[in-house]
Amino acid sequence: MPAGKRLQTMSDRTIALRTERVRLSAKDRRVYPAISFEAPAGSLVALLGASGTGKTSLLLTLAGRMRGWNGVATVFGLDAARDSRPSAGWSASG
Repeated sequence: MPAGKRLQTMSDRTIALRTERVRLSAKDRRVYPAISFEAPAGSLVALLGASGTGKTSLLLTLAGRMRGWNGVATVFGLDAARDSRPSAGWSASG
């Protein structure tokens, strides 16, 4: 593996998304509770919930665009809080 690569594996599969007790609160209101999950690279993940339950906020957290959250979130081993880049893709539709 080239120097500088930080990939996590689960049974020899690269973990694309990983969260550990990620939670977000705003103005004394919990936007979403502590969320923990792993998604292997190439997997399909659905994020379902009613309007206003924090789906977009969670995706913005993983893209490194949301501030004020707690927990650990990594995207291909890169810390979403420290290693986010302005080029992280984000497209909302609706």
